[in-house]
Amino acid sequence: MSPVKRATKRTVRHTAKRATAKRAPRGARKPTAPPRLTEDFRDLNVVSVNVTDWARARKFYHETLGLPIAAEIDGVGWLELGLPNQTHFALNRWDGPEPAPTNSGNATVVFGVDDARAVMDKLRAKGVRCEEVVEIPGMVIYGTFYDPDGNRLQVAQSPR
Repeated sequence: MSPVKRATKRTVRHTAKRATAKRAPRGARKPTAPPRLTEDFRDLNVVSVNVTDWARARKFYHETLGLPIAAEIDGVGWLELGLPNQTHFALNRWDGPEPAPTNSGNATVVFGVDDARAVMDKLRAKGVRCEEVVEIPGMVIYGTFYDPDGNRLQVAQSPR
């Protein structure tokens, strides 16, 4: 092989290596899919509660609690509250001919907070029905409160 061809091949190989290094920095990882809850379940999408008075519930969750509205379909009575790309909390207007399902035994929605006592004090000041704050030393500080339909909600903070 001629010296010119040899030098050209070396230069091409060297240039290709440099170009590759610029495109894929050392230690760069390929993007991966977000983790899944299980093989079958991708993620937790939304948690909802039934409400009987649509306007009252909307006002309570959006205005009293200050939760941002993510999606609303007023005609069917569906309101999602929360931030983009996070699990949403939803209200489902109960329109059935039978009474709304009882609130006892349902799941409890828990909001993470920095100071459970301060948040509960604010809720009480807004007229929200609240129980006393409970502290389980070394584990959690939480407070239970209720929406106008009697759905149980909680705030919880990590122990100090």
